[in-house]
Amino acid sequence: MLVAVLLVAVSGCGPAESTPANIKPPPPPVQNGISPAVPLTTEAASDSGGWVEYANTDDDSDVTAYRCGPGYIEVRFSDDTEYLYTNESAGLDNVSNMQWLASEGDGLNAYINDYCYYGYVGAGPAPAPATVPRYVPPTPQPCSLCGGQGHDSCTTCEGRGENTCEWCTGVGGSVCSICRGKGRLACSSCGGVGYSSGSQCYRCYGVGSESCYGCGGAGGDQCSACRGSDIETCWACSGSGEKKCLLCGGAGTF
Repeated sequence: MLVAVLLVAVSGCGPAESTPANIKPPPPPVQNGISPAVPLTTEAASDSGGWVEYANTDDDSDVTAYRCGPGYIEVRFSDDTEYLYTNESAGLDNVSNMQWLASEGDGLNAYINDYCYYGYVGAGPAPAPATVPRYVPPTPQPCSLCGGQGHDSCTTCEGRGENTCEWCTGVGGSVCSICRGKGRLACSSCGGVGYSSGSQCYRCYGVGSESCYGCGGAGGDQCSACRGSDIETCWACSGSGEKKCLLCGGAGTF
């Protein structure tokens, strides 16, 4: 039977290297609570004559080396994992075919994938896969400048939201230079005495004064900026009394 299998393989009718070469057998399953994925210490492995480099004639295989013995073959892959296949685990015909394919340097990887995917009895330890640590965002910390509030008191108005009017310097307007802010002047007809030629002054009706012709009796001009209130909204904070924290940008945290 072994001779027949070998003749089929020699004649070119055996399985071709059709399966992608970088696919290897998966980790061995756990059986009876004990995983066979342990370093190879079998008698067959220890009695072998050493590893032989796999020729990989088509340069499409992940197999790098092998070693054979009566009833077994060990296969090493490019990630340094080693799998042991025996007559008992993979079958005598499969082991014989794998030994022949290994010596030919072609088709071994595909044959394992197609016919002996789970036919091993032990595997050497594979390198631990690289893991990417999960990103954990830092815990936000309160801003040291604003204490986590996100704003500071406006330094221009000291938190009041308003300032003394810059246009009128807080007086609400300008004082009339003619009446000096009184709003009235001595009557121009009677000179301020209230009568003329022994009778009541027709202009001031005996009061002796009249409205200032310069300000119309207002005593001055109302400030157009504050409309006479002598204050104006703070330009720096728009009247809120607060300014966004320059350190944290108003977020309150980092």
